[in-house]
Amino acid sequence: MPLESATYIPELTNTNPVGASDQKSEGDDHLRLIKKTILNTFGAFVGTAGTPKSITLTEDELNDCAQKSAAATISALYDFTTQPTISSDLVARENVRRNAQNGNYTLVLGDAGKLIHKISGGGGETITIPANASVAFPIGTVITIVNAGGGNLTVAITTDTMRIDGGGTGSRTLADDGVATLIKVNTTLWFILGGLSLS
Repeated sequence: MPLESATYIPELTNTNPVGASDQKSEGDDHLRLIKKTILNTFGAFVGTAGTPKSITLTEDELNDCAQKSAAATISALYDFTTQPTISSDLVARENVRRNAQNGNYTLVLGDAGKLIHKISGGGGETITIPANASVAFPIGTVITIVNAGGGNLTVAITTDTMRIDGGGTGSRTLADDGVATLIKVNTTLWFILGGLSLS
């Protein structure tokens, strides 16, 4: 049986030598391999000037040393004492994104979580919630509408249902400088909250 190749103890093959197929003359090779792997594995456990030093730590203590060594390595790689700096780009992404409009507009899937800002155009424009069949906003979608366009703004819905807080369904009028929030609570049901009146 040929001698396996190993540098450390875990690399030894525990089924070697196999017995009948191994020559007695190979025994010294196996012994030298065992000694080499032991020295490579535990060679660091020596005293001053290379004097051998016995290992008296228990298994739990050795494991604790390994954990402390790993913790020290992590501490060396990462500075946990300094407050991390939050980039302005990250702050911007965490803020509500704005979609500015100045005329009639139908919401799109990308408007989920956004602020729809009516910035001009006077009165008479409409922002429409499309049917779930055409634009399937996820349940829980929140969209805020700000009307700063200089006149009343209608918030309408197509074939699905929009209810106002406190009762009633159908299109709603958002006065100039008004703010309303749309919340999708079911597949074809939205609620609208804010300073609104029936259109």
